Amino acid sequence: MAPRCYTELFFFDEATAIAAGHRPCHECRRDAFLDWQAAWKRAKSLTAPPRAPAMDNRLHSERIDPRTGGQQRWKTRPGGLPDGTFVMWKGTAHLIHERSLRHWTWQGYGPPLPSPDDTAVTVLTPPSSVEVLRSGYRPALNFSGNALKAVGESDI
Repeated sequence: MAPRCYTELFFFDEATAIAAGHRPCHECRRDAFLDWQAAWKRAKSLTAPPRAPAMDNRLHSERIDPRTGGQQRWKTRPGGLPDGTFVMWKGTAHLIHERSLRHWTWQGYGPPLPSPDDTAVTVLTPPSSVEVLRSGYRPALNFSGNALKAVGESDI
């Protein structure tokens, strides 16, 4: 990756990017960035909107384990996690969506499965991003394989 340039990564959808520790781009997705920034401010009880570098530094520190260089993960029960959060369950990645789990594959999400609310899962989404999702940010999700839809948007 070129230093001080745009991230040269593309993701299946926004929830996937958030789970990898990214946030909406200020330049190409300004409205989404401003919504993210406002939700971050609420989540962290800040008096002023956070600047992008501060959010990026926090996300980086939460996604990379300094001892191993791998992804940091944590465990909790899925019942308290907001829509848009990614978890590992039964050895594979799942999206939390409308109180269910949707298995993630390279071809897209699987059908909704009952959430194992009494079983601990491994959370892939960084803690600050989970707080932002809990504070009202709704990531764009790709359920059709070619069209983005916001969490909670109807199929109509």
